[in-house]
Amino acid sequence: MDPKTVKNLLKLAIPAALMTAALPAQATLLDFTASNSNPTTAGGVTATLAAQNGSLSWSAFDGDPTAVPCKPVLLACKYDGVGVTDDEISYGSGSGAESIIVSFSSLVNVTNIYLFDLFGRNDDGAGNPAEIAKVSFRNAAGTQIANWTITGTAAPGTLSGYATQAGLVSGVKSIRFYTNNSNAQNSDFAIAGLQFASVPEPATLTLLGGGLLALGAMRRRRRAS
Repeated sequence: MDPKTVKNLLKLAIPAALMTAALPAQATLLDFTASNSNPTTAGGVTATLAAQNGSLSWSAFDGDPTAVPCKPVLLACKYDGVGVTDDEISYGSGSGAESIIVSFSSLVNVTNIYLFDLFGRNDDGAGNPAEIAKVSFRNAAGTQIANWTITGTAAPGTLSGYATQAGLVSGVKSIRFYTNNSNAQNSDFAIAGLQFASVPEPATLTLLGGGLLALGAMRRRRRAS
């Protein structure tokens, strides 16, 4: 291919690569209240769920369909999220603790977590403390890179027990949801959904770098001739 053709191709490829690298990735909602299929794909990323000490379980939504986050529509609220064996992830000690691990087909940046059935203090009238959910984020090497604690605030007597926490955890390959071991009497919850943005593919950055190197080499040859 002659230098002029290469130059013309680079003029098209480099701006496209720059735009792809510069634009923020679109946030994607993975809604566990919409479907009980596993694995599930959203935003080009496949998420696979695995339950520990039980099986994955979806129950019909028992909350208020007119309340946030069902209206305005964020979550579908067809199901009450996903739990272990029953409709929630419940407390269990040591190797018997229930948990759900969500594994992604590629790295993602997590921006929000949505839970159901996470209540505040005294939700059952027995004086128990607020329910607490734990969320552990791990990278491709399996190393924990962040750990969130989400405390329930929903008033006693409400059905949905909606809770959410926003933040940014980058380079996530898997997430583990489990209960707070120090609150054995009153910790259980369902995973309603999560939001993430896919991490740009390495091929895009490679294209950009290769294009810039080729363009620089062409300029050097032109100056030398």
